[in-house]
Amino acid sequence: MGILSNYIVPTLFTVLLHILVVFTVLIGWQLSDTHRFRVDTPRYVKAELVTLEQKQKQPKAEPAAPVPVAQSAPQPDSEPSEEEAAAPPETESSADAAVSASPDPAIERQRQLEREQEQQLQREQELRRQREEEYQRHLKQQRASEKRAQEQARQRQQQQALQRAMQEEETLMQAEQDEVLADSYAALVKRTVESHWSRPPSARKDMQVELAIRLVPTGEVVGVEVTRSSGNTSFDRSAVLAVKKAGRFPELKDMPSSVFEQYFRSFTLVFKPEDLLL
Repeated sequence: MGILSNYIVPTLFTVLLHILVVFTVLIGWQLSDTHRFRVDTPRYVKAELVTLEQKQKQPKAEPAAPVPVAQSAPQPDSEPSEEEAAAPPETESSADAAVSASPDPAIERQRQLEREQEQQLQREQELRRQREEEYQRHLKQQRASEKRAQEQARQRQQQQALQRAMQEEETLMQAEQDEVLADSYAALVKRTVESHWSRPPSARKDMQVELAIRLVPTGEVVGVEVTRSSGNTSFDRSAVLAVKKAGRFPELKDMPSSVFEQYFRSFTLVFKPEDLLL
């Protein structure tokens, strides 16, 4: 409004000046006809716009055509300040923008709900990740435990197999030793029986008889019988009589019980005297 008023005032002044010039020319023509006075009409009128603000240069206004004088608008009592003139007028769009800038409660609730859902989703993802890590740790520990158990079982099997092999070897060695010991006692029994044998007249060097002898741990004979005959009754009877004469083998009482039970509780003696020449 202040800028507009700066243009209106000079314009009105120029228009009034032109009207005055025209009116003067018309009056001069009438006077020349009556009194025969010559009035020189100015060829042009030089008019300048007067501006109220010296700081701002205004363009030179061109002479306006004569127009009817119109009633000027009422002037404001005071001109606005430079700050008010520079400030843009507040329009309806600015008010709408201010209204639209205020948050809508429904939109805010929707945004809050979306934020809460996103946070809940993040918590669920974090919980699933933690559970997966815990499951992987448990699975790793379980596999390590199973591997240790398998290794321990394998070591136990190897140790047991080694122990069985050692026991079998010890048993075999003991059996060999027992067999050697039994052979030595069997030779002793055979020599003792031969020492008590009386040769019958019908005995020959190719004769032999098998006798089943039963003993007790003290070495005493409790039974003797022929299991395979030599074919000569006198030879068989002489062999049985020699065992009965021996009666007891005292050396056997010092024999280990396991060897006695295995070899001499009931054993077979092949009686074949070595001193028979014919």
